[in-house]
Amino acid sequence: MYYKKFEKEDKTALPLDDDFGTETLVLSAILTAGVPEVQETLGSSHSLTLRSGYPATSLINLLLTGFPSPFCFDGNKTRDSTSSAGIMSKDQLQAIADGSNSAKELVGVQKRSLVGFLSKEVKELGDYLKNPICPTWVLQLKSYANDTKAGSANGCQFAVIYRTDEVILSASDDEGSVASEQGVDLLLLLPKRSNDGATTSTEQRKIFVRPNHLVTAASPPEESSATLEDRVNEVLRLKWGDFAGIQWEEP
Repeated sequence: MYYKKFEKEDKTALPLDDDFGTETLVLSAILTAGVPEVQETLGSSHSLTLRSGYPATSLINLLLTGFPSPFCFDGNKTRDSTSSAGIMSKDQLQAIADGSNSAKELVGVQKRSLVGFLSKEVKELGDYLKNPICPTWVLQLKSYANDTKAGSANGCQFAVIYRTDEVILSASDDEGSVASEQGVDLLLLLPKRSNDGATTSTEQRKIFVRPNHLVTAASPPEESSATLEDRVNEVLRLKWGDFAGIQWEEP
């Protein structure tokens, strides 16, 4: 694992409480999955954190699914000369030259989890993460205009959204996250940060999504002027489609 000590002067490091709750959570997830299993899955080409100290895809998947998948598509894929799943590292190329099968196989998400994940920052997002057992998702949002608070990871931040109707209480392995054509009521929980990056409170916003409501597909926002609503809308459409109508309740 990669650890980075947090200094008040260092705004790129991950703020930790005195009780090291973040590290305890990560170590608990690793021990639950099994250290040998985590090491075998990651191999020499992947890690749980980025050089900045923020979570890599494998750590996000470990916390959400219990398995440290380096990729977010469904199941496993075989890397070949026509694959576009990612750029090979020198270690991966050398491993393939040495005849290592593990380097040729790309490990994705193995099954549906209780909580899903929506992000534009991964190359391929599978249906397992889009359709969790319980209709609750972690959102990875790119930075947006007027977002001046420190603490975002590589220009991104995380939020949580969930359905507010009775479906969340009756979810099963077979249903529970399928969008209704009549619309879906969602509640967004967005951490609010102070200037030093520490989370001070949680902002709540109500959102209504109606699948297949738009006549034409929604266009992506302008990068220079994208708002919080724009960033949330674009990741929600990964789940409900480009023709989904999305309405925000006024704060």
